[in-house]
Amino acid sequence: MVRNRGEIGDRHFCPVEIGDSPLCPELLRKGWYIMSKYAWSNDYSVGNEILDQHHRNLIKLFNDAYETIKENKPFTETNKILSELTTYSIFHFYEEEKIMKNVGYAELENHKKQHSEFISKINEFKNNISAENSTLNEEIFLFLYNWLVNHICISDKKYVSVI
Repeated sequence: MVRNRGEIGDRHFCPVEIGDSPLCPELLRKGWYIMSKYAWSNDYSVGNEILDQHHRNLIKLFNDAYETIKENKPFTETNKILSELTTYSIFHFYEEEKIMKNVGYAELENHKKQHSEFISKINEFKNNISAENSTLNEEIFLFLYNWLVNHICISDKKYVSVI
């Protein structure tokens, strides 16, 4: 079931539930970005139970953000979820970077830069949320969606063989 379609520029967004996945191919062909919750998959595993648990927690926060968008909650809820995401991400990034440093991971500095850019972008979103712009909008969702997929499934997967 398609709900609450929205637009940012020429991008179209459509929140869907997990059971709605048959709609995805048709909507993607029409230029829609599909917004849905994440479910943990072993495909996301980096082979370290502590970091995998951190990633599960990040996915939970992502799903909380999804619910905030879908339900058009007020800006106070937006700020709350972004603050929680920032706090948890800083903790996770510190732990992840510590492990990388201990094993001499060659891409540590690049990885730290990605982490720093993520925190900066979330803080930028937090600073721009107000009563006039009261919902966690699709721009924030798209950033979180792309970052989560790309960071865990691409950047984090690069260190699997060394940790």
